[in-house]
Amino acid sequence: MAKKDKGAPDHLDLMAIEARKRGMSYGNYIAWKYDNELVEAQTAKVLPEGMRRCLVCGTVFRSIRGKRFCGTECRDEWNKEHKRNYMREHRNETKE
Repeated sequence: MAKKDKGAPDHLDLMAIEARKRGMSYGNYIAWKYDNELVEAQTAKVLPEGMRRCLVCGTVFRSIRGKRFCGTECRDEWNKEHKRNYMREHRNETKE
């Protein structure tokens, strides 16, 4: 039986090779790389693709499916403030 030709390594193979060069496991390398991306994005004026800045606290996070907030606390805070502004505007309209 002939061996299959694997061809060029794919992205995962390249990441595993890079992790081995740095003396890390694949999982530790991915976590380390993700942390470095977040640190670099905090100081960047233009964020890399897939990264967003939280509308409330300003921290940088990886956006999945258009998330606008880094966590539920920020989301709840924004909703509370948004509701206050809406009620304030609505109250002013009814007085006039």
